[in-house]
Amino acid sequence: MLTPATVQVPVRIWRHYYVRVRLDPDRQAREYQIAVATLRRLEAWLAAHHRPIALFAADGRPKGEAVSVFFERTEPEKALAYRAFCNELGLSDSLLSGIVVQVPDERTTPPS
Repeated sequence: MLTPATVQVPVRIWRHYYVRVRLDPDRQAREYQIAVATLRRLEAWLAAHHRPIALFAADGRPKGEAVSVFFERTEPEKALAYRAFCNELGLSDSLLSGIVVQVPDERTTPPS
């Protein structure tokens, strides 16, 4: 019989990137238009190189200022390319990164 101590459940690890594109409250402002263009470029990059993420609502307005993206630990080149692209867009000051680890809990791991 397998006990929780003998069950081997793989640990999943992701690299998390969070970037904020500040939107000016005045939708007619030049800064707002630049931020929208930046979000569109991020959305296009993600669709082409990672997976499609909708950053805009159906009416064409941005869903928000935050873009949160996760990469599997097996995709370090893709994560680095995303980071380089954010730097290219001038977002390096607002780019945060971290590691997310899913550690199985023996209390919630079903028996085999």
